[in-house]
Amino acid sequence: MQANNHFLSIQNTNIMNTIIHIPKTHLVIREAVSEETAVISSLIHRNVIQIHSAHYTKRQIQIWQNGYTEETIKTQIEQRPVFVLECNNVICGTIQLAPQHPEIKGFYLDPDYTDKGLGNVLFDFLISFLKRANNIWVELTCNQWTAPFYQKQKFKFIRKEIVCWQNEPFEEWSMRRTF
Repeated sequence: MQANNHFLSIQNTNIMNTIIHIPKTHLVIREAVSEETAVISSLIHRNVIQIHSAHYTKRQIQIWQNGYTEETIKTQIEQRPVFVLECNNVICGTIQLAPQHPEIKGFYLDPDYTDKGLGNVLFDFLISFLKRANNIWVELTCNQWTAPFYQKQKFKFIRKEIVCWQNEPFEEWSMRRTF
């Protein structure tokens, strides 16, 4: 199954049992398009600053944000499955897959939309997408502050690793989920 042909309205899925705490909200998960790079980049930058900046140096935050410029996002959209979650026609989340193997890359929610169950909705969608494509596992890397979310999603810790971006070390946790 190619991501380019995949559009999904949340009403047509079997993941409606996820609790959503936003009344009268219309949710749509669909593939991102290159015209949305500015919105996606801005969403990721706000997420990194508001959710992660307490745990990283200013240099690390800048490096992290530099990895999600509009140009980089455009390239990612062209090369791999990139999905967005819309809430009432506003992009409030994004998630990507690595192009070569089942690895989740770039899972972010707009900080104004966290703690409402929307991360679970987007994540459940991606897991269903992977299962329909006959994948039997998926991996990701995360930090120690986001690991509890992934553990609730049935991911198992594999190892800690140090990843260097622009000669700056970042501690990441490698995790895997088997279906």
